Amino acid sequence: MIFYALITITSLVAGFFLGKSIYRKKYKQENSNVLNCLFIPKTGSNLVAYTIATHKTPELERLINSFKKSNIPLVILGFGCKWQGFGNKLLWFKEHLEKYGDNNHIALFVDAYDVVCVGQEQEIIKKFVSFKKPIVFSGEKGCHPEASLAKHFDHIKSPFKYLNSGTYIGYSKNILGMLKKIAVKPHEDDQLFATKYIIKNPLLCAIDKKCQIFLTLYNVDKSELSIEKKLRVFVRKFKTRPCVIHGNGPSKSMLDKLF
Repeated sequence: MIFYALITITSLVAGFFLGKSIYRKKYKQENSNVLNCLFIPKTGSNLVAYTIATHKTPELERLINSFKKSNIPLVILGFGCKWQGFGNKLLWFKEHLEKYGDNNHIALFVDAYDVVCVGQEQEIIKKFVSFKKPIVFSGEKGCHPEASLAKHFDHIKSPFKYLNSGTYIGYSKNILGMLKKIAVKPHEDDQLFATKYIIKNPLLCAIDKKCQIFLTLYNVDKSELSIEKKLRVFVRKFKTRPCVIHGNGPSKSMLDKLF
């Protein structure tokens, strides 16, 4: 009896892991439904921030607190869900906007674990509107992950001329339109697909080449910045005070020291 029970248990365990393996393999080829993993605060704001975070960390708490101080509502997508890759950021954001995006508003997307907001709502909206483009991406100093695409940005006279998909802003209907056209899988690189999109649609997108809204810290030296009161960062080259600071890649340590 015990022998047969052990065989049954072993079969069940093996079946579980086999099913899990098949599920993972299948899931990597399909969109992931995470609509039940949303945290949506009540808000009447014209500007709503969004992030993807599967679990709680001190860095996520820092992000949440920074948006509270800025009085900007933050929507957290994918909390408690399985992370499959950077493509999840685009897929989960698209799913949310498809279901809840009827009310066109200004949507601010930020990465969860290496970003801080220091600007106020009206300041961010005013700067965004000044670009006169439906979508504005942050700029960075390197063309990642595909350096061969760098030639498409040679016309931009700024060291921050390459797209970074960790922070961007736009009208929700335009962002949704973009996300519907980007055929990314969960395990694929979101920045590569966003870069290809802006190359094909230059009239719909802009890059924040002077760090007016966004500052990505990768390859930025401290001598290029000044830290002012209330932890505002002043970019000396452009004389701008960005509203959202992104410590992407190795520069996360600089962000940690600043905030």
